[in-house]
Amino acid sequence: MDDSNKMRVATPLLRRIRLVQQRFLPVVVWCVALGMAVMLARHRTGYVDAVGVVEVRETMVAPLVDGTIRAMSVDLLDNVEAGTVIAMMDDTLVRAELVTAEAELSRLRAELEANRDRLQLEAEGREIDALALDRRFMLNEEEARLDYLDRLVQRETDRVTLDRLRILFGRQEILLREGVTSREMYDETRLQYEALKTALQENESAIALAEQRMEETRQRREEHEDETTDVGATRLVQAPTEGIHVQETLIRQIMERRKTLVLTAPLSGKVTAMFHRTGETVLSGDPLLSITDSKSERVLAYVDERAAKGIDVGTKVEARSRHFPSRIVTAKVLKLSAKMEEFPLHLRRNPLLPQWGLSVLVGEIPTDLFYPGEVLNLRFLRSAETG
Repeated sequence: MDDSNKMRVATPLLRRIRLVQQRFLPVVVWCVALGMAVMLARHRTGYVDAVGVVEVRETMVAPLVDGTIRAMSVDLLDNVEAGTVIAMMDDTLVRAELVTAEAELSRLRAELEANRDRLQLEAEGREIDALALDRRFMLNEEEARLDYLDRLVQRETDRVTLDRLRILFGRQEILLREGVTSREMYDETRLQYEALKTALQENESAIALAEQRMEETRQRREEHEDETTDVGATRLVQAPTEGIHVQETLIRQIMERRKTLVLTAPLSGKVTAMFHRTGETVLSGDPLLSITDSKSERVLAYVDERAAKGIDVGTKVEARSRHFPSRIVTAKVLKLSAKMEEFPLHLRRNPLLPQWGLSVLVGEIPTDLFYPGEVLNLRFLRSAETG
C-alpha cells in the first residue's frame, strides 16, 4: 500500500488545545510574571521599608532625701494622673521642727509683750508723745510678723497631716471598692480629711489677712521713723526682732523640706514597676516606682543603611502595626540621626547577624492607635514621589 492511499487521521480539538497550552502557556506565565515584577519594582522605587518602635515615655519617681516610706497610695498597674500624690516619706523630723518653731515663736511673743510693758512704763513719764508712738509702731510690726509666722507654722502642720490623710483616704477608697475595708472606717477617714481641708482653706484666708496687717504696720512704722528715733525702744525691740528673723528663715526652710516629703506623679499613665514598699528605707535618688505613659505619638524607626538615602525631614510615612495590618496611619519624619547605628536586637532581620542603619524619629501618630513599645512596619515615601 503506497502513501497516497493512506488516510489522514484528524487530531481531536481538545488535544490540539492541550498541545498549544503546553507550548505557549509557560511563555505567557513568564511574560505575566515579568510584567508584574516590573510594575512592583516601579511601585516600590518610591518607598523604603523600615521598622520602628512606638516611643515609650517612662519616668522613675524617687525621693529627694534619705528616709523611710511612710505611705504609698498606688499599686502595680494602677492608673495615675499627673500631679496626684503617690507616696509620702516619713515626716517625723519635720513635725518635730514645726513644734520647735511654734514653741520659739511663743517665747518671742512673750519677750515682745514684756518689752511692750516696759516701754509703756517708761513712756508714761515722758512728755514727747512721738517717742511713745514710734515705740508702739515698732512693737505692732513685730507682733504682726509673729502672728503671720504662727499661722504659717499651723498651715504647714495641717498640710503634713492632710498629706497623710489624703494617702490613707485614697487607699481606703480602693479597699472599699474591693470589699476589704468597712464603710464606717472609710467615712471616718473621709470626714477627717474634709474637715482638715476646710480648716486649711480657712487658715489660708487668715494668712492673707495677717500678711496684709503686717504690711500695714510696716508702712506706718516707716512713715514715722524719720520723725524721731528712740534709741531705747530700738535696743529693746532689737533682740526679739532678730529672733523673729531667724525663725522666719527656719520656717521657710521647713516649708521647703516638707514639700520634698510628698511625691507626686510627674505624668499621667500606669504604674509599671514597684521597687520599694511602705516601711522600707531608701536613699535619695533611689527609685520607688516607675510610671509609663499609656499614649505616645512618636516612633523611633531604623532604616537600613543601603536604603537611607533620600529620606528628609518632612518625608511622609506609612506606619502599620506588625501584628494588626489593618491599623495603618500616615505620619511624617521629624528628625534624622547624624550617624549610622546598630539596630536593636529584636528589630533585625536575623537576630544573629548585626544590622546597621539610620535612626529616624517619626511623629504625628495618633495617641490611641498603638501601644507604647509596639513594633511597626514603616514605608517612607521619597520626596520624588511626594512632589
